[in-house]
Amino acid sequence: MFPDSDFLALGLSQTDLTNLKNIGRTEQTHVTTLLTGIAAAGFKPVAPCTYKFGFKTAAEMVAIAGVLENVGVSA
Repeated sequence: MFPDSDFLALGLSQTDLTNLKNIGRTEQTHVTTLLTGIAAAGFKPVAPCTYKFGFKTAAEMVAIAGVLENVGVSA
């Protein structure tokens, strides 16, 4: 949604940016794995949800991503 330059302008390093992108890919893998497991168990997965977090800048996105990651880790 935002160009890399927006994140680098926040002071994130290229490594930080790579890690942020990896988190997104990992979360998508979690979704795929869970949906596959539910279907393999003979159940119909629920329809995907659509979330609107309301962020308009890369800084807001990073802040929200941090909160969501911390909630997920502590769950």
